[in-house]
Amino acid sequence: MSQSTHTNSETATISIETFSHSSSGKITAAWVEIDSPSGHFVVGPGHTETISLIRPGSTVVYQAPDGNQGSFVAPGGLAIIQNNIIKLILYSSL
Repeated sequence: MSQSTHTNSETATISIETFSHSSSGKITAAWVEIDSPSGHFVVGPGHTETISLIRPGSTVVYQAPDGNQGSFVAPGGLAIIQNNIIKLILYSSL
């Protein structure tokens, strides 16, 4: 019998790094939902490398590894997804 090389999806996480003119932050999550101009999409561990715009005024929703959900309003910006890291470069609020 061969051994499985799959990652346990219950323990796999992604890192959400936020950057704006005035602040930055980091959140560990099981998944994150982002609203782009072409619709919502969900990012989890192992997601394909992607670059997308973030729709201004949208709510970014994420689930922490412990199951609790959180969210924040994004003033718009750019999402860069690569190697289980999501970099959210957010517009500054004027």
